[in-house]
Amino acid sequence: MALNSQQPQRPRSSPGAFVDQVRQLLISLNPTQRAGFGNFWGDIRQQLNRQDEEIARLCQQVQNLTQQNDLLNQQLQAALNPVPPGSANRPRTSDSIQQQRFDMQAVLDEEFPDLGDTSVTVESIWDLDPAWVRSRLNVDRQNAAENELRKWATLGCWMGPIDNNHPYGYTKVNLRNTTHPTRQPRTMIGCQPFRHQLAVVAAGLGQNLLRTSGKMATDDVSHLCHNHRCFNPDHVIVESKGMNQRRGTCVGQWIVKFRGSGTIYNPCVHDGEEHRRGCLLPRMELLNGQSYYQNSGSGPILQ
Repeated sequence: MALNSQQPQRPRSSPGAFVDQVRQLLISLNPTQRAGFGNFWGDIRQQLNRQDEEIARLCQQVQNLTQQNDLLNQQLQAALNPVPPGSANRPRTSDSIQQQRFDMQAVLDEEFPDLGDTSVTVESIWDLDPAWVRSRLNVDRQNAAENELRKWATLGCWMGPIDNNHPYGYTKVNLRNTTHPTRQPRTMIGCQPFRHQLAVVAAGLGQNLLRTSGKMATDDVSHLCHNHRCFNPDHVIVESKGMNQRRGTCVGQWIVKFRGSGTIYNPCVHDGEEHRRGCLLPRMELLNGQSYYQNSGSGPILQ
């Protein structure tokens, strides 16, 4: 979309101010450009309507899954904590609750192998020491990979070589024969987690990683930098599946500063949703005489 350098672009103003900005933009365009803008806006409006319908459908699915999960949790608690007639339950210690959860997961993994390796992997890494994991990931960083694209280097992405075996380029770490740093008695971690999963643990969000595991998972790991190969702990967050999908509107976007007016255009609006962080986007500055630009999949095209 073409953006005039003289107009404030951050979508935080009132509806009336926004309409005035659009009116001024249309005035500055020639007839051909105005027609192109009209066609562009029509396409955007159709896409937004389709996105709203998809979001509503996904929200209903999440609600249904949450209700099913709550029912299963109630049934599990009833099975694990029967109440004898005429007596009260003695409060359980945190250690016994923790042991019950691990025992229950072991049963599920044995009886329902179709849950996949994800559940087993998450259970093996979620409580690793964040400092230990961060140090381990730091060893895997490769300077050449991090500097393949200037925008990844600018954002500070941690990267390794490409893994063509995964559609998104996610890479794994072999921790099968690595001793768990804190559990007693000492055991092997015994799995091959993805680096972005370990990045969540290194960020101190290992408990949240449990919400991404199994058929009843409600959350995803989001890359705020939109770089699937990145495993910088500061670039990942665990959030709802719907929120993760909505961040897709920022893929290929840039934060732009117009040198003449000093106006900064930030296309990301996700920092206001679910009280989450905004996307991490590369920055650029328009040169004198360049009034607008157009985003593409490979980056901005200056006009």
